[in-house]
Amino acid sequence: MATTYPPDGYSVEGSGVSWGTHIDHDTAQYRSGGSSIKFISSSPAGNPSLMSESYPVVSGAPIQLSGWVRSSSTTAGDLAHLAVVWMDAANTYLSTSFVFQDVVTAANTWERKSGIVVAPSGAYYMRVYFGKDTGPFNAGWDDVRAVEFPIGCEAGRSGVQSITGTGEKIELATENFDYGGYFDNSATHYHFTAPAFGLYSMKGFCRWSTVVAGVEVSLAIRINGVDIGYQKQVANPAAAGEWQHVFLPAQIL
Repeated sequence: MATTYPPDGYSVEGSGVSWGTHIDHDTAQYRSGGSSIKFISSSPAGNPSLMSESYPVVSGAPIQLSGWVRSSSTTAGDLAHLAVVWMDAANTYLSTSFVFQDVVTAANTWERKSGIVVAPSGAYYMRVYFGKDTGPFNAGWDDVRAVEFPIGCEAGRSGVQSITGTGEKIELATENFDYGGYFDNSATHYHFTAPAFGLYSMKGFCRWSTVVAGVEVSLAIRINGVDIGYQKQVANPAAAGEWQHVFLPAQIL
């Protein structure tokens, strides 16, 4: 199916690449909507791809990029790609963050690829970029989308921390993820800095490895040094190993 134009808001990218010859709509293979975008095996075209127009973005903002890919090849080097291209204030190229740049798992099967990328310092705009690398294989993309992802983090401990005093801070020194880079796990800090006023959800879990009978222990989330979401339990030896939970479903900061 040859048409004379790419999808609205997208431009053709790649050395020697043209619409209808190297990229086209595919009404035979698609996940939804009646068609996908096919990137066609053809030489000497280099890396046939589509690039979206520029959209405003804030430095530090997490972006979730996802799409469904299908390829005729699982041969090493026959790569499909999905990425965000970051642009500076003058809308000139800054850098690229790939969510996927690899060989598919199985040939001729739709596979979902997704990931979260964070706008780097100096980024003012973003463009969605997807297609395939040069090579004798066909590839297709469908349902490609980019959405703002909530800023957030998850951090914990990789070992036991001994607490002997009152009001000691649990040192969450190991990050599992940090979308936006607002959690500081350096020594003496271990805190999340809210980048803007808004609604935040917070929760925490703590497990006592050793307790003394009759000693009161508590778990709280602190905002600006003030205990919020306070939970208290009188500990005893039988409570060792039990998880304690504190949860704030919505907090305006």
